[in-house]
Amino acid sequence: MNKLLIVSLIAVAITSAACSKTEDQKIKNTLPPVIEESEAFLIETRSTLPLNFSEITPTEVKWIVSDKGYVLNGQQISIRQINNQKQQSIADFIKNNAFETNAYNTTAGTVVWQTGYQRGDIVCLLQSTVNEIDSSYDVDLSCAVYKQLIGGDKDEGGCLIAAGYSWCEAKQKCLRTWEEECTQ
Repeated sequence: MNKLLIVSLIAVAITSAACSKTEDQKIKNTLPPVIEESEAFLIETRSTLPLNFSEITPTEVKWIVSDKGYVLNGQQISIRQINNQKQQSIADFIKNNAFETNAYNTTAGTVVWQTGYQRGDIVCLLQSTVNEIDSSYDVDLSCAVYKQLIGGDKDEGGCLIAAGYSWCEAKQKCLRTWEEECTQ
């Protein structure tokens, strides 16, 4: 091969490698950011329900497990002045997506109430406030990821709370009340 051909091939290879690297960098810069499961659920809620929700905004989610409260970094969507039917459609959507009601995070009042829901590591609070002027509802749906390792908190009998166990005085052992009654 002559020297000119070799130099030309080297120049083409270098240019090709530089272009390839630039294209790789463009691809990396256009990859979508990782979305937490809780935010993905809020995105799904906004896109599925025919309601005029706000944009997703960061918020603190105050989640209670047994007698301990946790403040979680989460996200929230809101909607204002909706009727009871639309407010109920939000709760139904949550339940239809395999969320279970969490009693520790559910409160009821005459003007403000909230229901806590959990599906695996995703926790959500649905808070509704009645507008006394027109009887419409202002609704906030806040979700976060709550991960607790099994084994942490124990009750006064030494039972693992996170695994669903509680002390049964009658049987003198830890048990899950939905699996076994605490009677002799």
